[in-house]
Amino acid sequence: MVCHKLEEILDKALDKAIENDNLEAAEKYLNKEGVLTFGIESIYFEEDNSGIEYVSLGETYNNTIIKNENNEYEICSWGDWYEDIIRTYEERSGKKKCPNCGAFSDDRHACTYCDYIF
Repeated sequence: MVCHKLEEILDKALDKAIENDNLEAAEKYLNKEGVLTFGIESIYFEEDNSGIEYVSLGETYNNTIIKNENNEYEICSWGDWYEDIIRTYEERSGKKKCPNCGAFSDDRHACTYCDYIF
């Protein structure tokens, strides 16, 4: 039951963001409905020149309201967005992100920066 209630609240918060063209309106609505938030945060993926702003709910994979690089609002977790952008970049570039140091390597079997074996 709680999940359905949160989904409804997020839907209405999304409407507020779209109506006012800002995440602050969504955050204000979430707070009014008793959802604890931690401000507006952003994440940028330099390799792909894309980023988002989002209402922080304190958890990487909790759905929240995000504003994407096309200035569109949607419900998504920033963790899912980040994983999708990494996966897309790896497929397009042929590089692999090292789970040890975070660098992107041309070698799909070992990191060219820290020698970590994939």
